[in-house]
This record gives sequence, structure tokens and C-alpha cells, in this order.
Amino acid sequence: MLMPKRVKHRKQFRGRMKGKAQRGNTLAYGEYGLVAMEPHWVTSQQIEAARIALTRYTKRGGQVWIKIFPDKPVTAKPAETRMGSGKGAPEYWVAVVKPGRVLFEIAGVSEDVAREALRLASHKLPLKTKLIIKEKETAKAAPAAPEAEEAKTKIEELKEKVEAKAEEVKAEIEAKAEEIKADAEAKAEEVKAEAKEAKAKAKAKAEEVKADAEAKVEEVKAEAKEAKAKAKAKAEEVKADVEAKAEEVKADVEAKAEKAKAKAKKEETEAGGEEA
Repeated sequence: MLMPKRVKHRKQFRGRMKGKAQRGNTLAYGEYGLVAMEPHWVTSQQIEAARIALTRYTKRGGQVWIKIFPDKPVTAKPAETRMGSGKGAPEYWVAVVKPGRVLFEIAGVSEDVAREALRLASHKLPLKTKLIIKEKETAKAAPAAPEAEEAKTKIEELKEKVEAKAEEVKAEIEAKAEEIKADAEAKAEEVKAEAKEAKAKAKAKAEEVKADAEAKVEEVKAEAKEAKAKAKAKAEEVKADVEAKAEEVKADVEAKAEKAKAKAKKEETEAGGEEA
């Protein structure tokens, strides 16, 4: 298994795996390569297992390059030990892999064999990987100069058209927004005026109803007062009639009494004359 002969420091900090790989991110020797897609520590055992899978599938045909080396020591303390007492002893070695780093390269075999061999090797690694091919990478990295210039010109023209269209659409949207805003404000003012008018009408109606109610009350009061006066006059008239009737009856009674008294006296006088 791979490991360095000697290092400057036997124990190292864990460090970080931030960012993408700036070196070792292109094919340098082979025709096909296996590229890391995420950051990870790859141990020497995993590198050896991937190498064995590659060489066994190709039956030692072609050539294989290992583009990473486990030069970082990872320490570990024995199980069931107390905390403290310093850092543990180096346990194994790892290679620090960032996204975009080429892990393995292979050449001298067909594309199908290379794809299958690299696929089997990827299963031995603890991170996501992808396959790259040198021809495609070269075409992608260095296109033909005239075609590149033409493509660049077309891209610039398209970019200008898109920007002009975007500005035009933006102006239209702003104009439409202003129009909608003005319509909304006018509608709000109209609704506000209608509400104010309705409020004034309601207030006038309330005043009218109130005046009608007050007039009705006054009319009822006057009618009640008139009825009370009529009732009082009727009562006075009835009282006068009763008193007149009583006087008349009294006079009749007194007259009858006088008549009866005179008759009795006459009878008494006549009775006295007969006795004499």
C-alpha cells in the first residue's frame, strides 16, 4: 500500500477541503480518467483496492496511472482511554481529494474496457466520481480559433439582443404598472367620492326622518292636548247637566213636599171642622 517514507510532521491537523481542485484536474498521461465529484479523504487501502480492480479487469493490459498519493497521517487513540494525554498515534494515511481532482488515468485499452474498469474502481472509493475522455476534454478546452471567434461574436450579438429585449420588456412592464397604478388610484378616488356622497345622502335622509319624527310627535302631542281639552269640556258639560238635573229634581221634590204638606194641612182642617 502507498505511504510516504518520511514526513516533516508525524501528526497533522484535520484541515479543510473547501473549494475545487486547482491542480491535477486535467488528464496528463492517459486517454480516460476518473474524476472526483465531492470532497473526501481517500485512504491508502481504498486506493489500493481501486488499483487492483482496474488492473484485474484490464488483465494488466494498457497502462494505469494513480494521480493521488496518501501523504496525510490520521491519528487515533486506543479504545476505552481517558481524555487528554495528548494526540493519538498515526493510524493510517489518506489523500485529501477535492472536487475536480483526477484520481486514476488509463490508456492503451478500448473505451468500453476503460469505462467498465473505471466503473469497478469507483465502487471501491468513498466518493462520487465521473468518467472523462481526453478527446472531449481537448475539444472542450481548445476549440478552433475561427469557430471560437464566430461563436463568441454570435454570443455577443445574442447577448445584446437579449439585453435590448429585456430593456424593452422592462419598459413595457413599467408602463403597464404605471397605467394600472393610475387606474387603481382613479378607481379609489371614484369609490371614495361615491362613499362620501352616499354618506351625505344617508345623513340627509337621517335628518329628514328625524324631522318627520319630530313633526309627528308634535302632531300627536297637539292631538292629545286637544283630546284632553275636549274631554275636560265634556266633563264640565256633563257635570253642569248633572247639577241642573239635580236642582230640577230637588225643586220637584220640594214642590211635591209642599203640596203634600198643604194637602195634609187641609185635610186636618177639614177634619177639625167636622168634629165641631
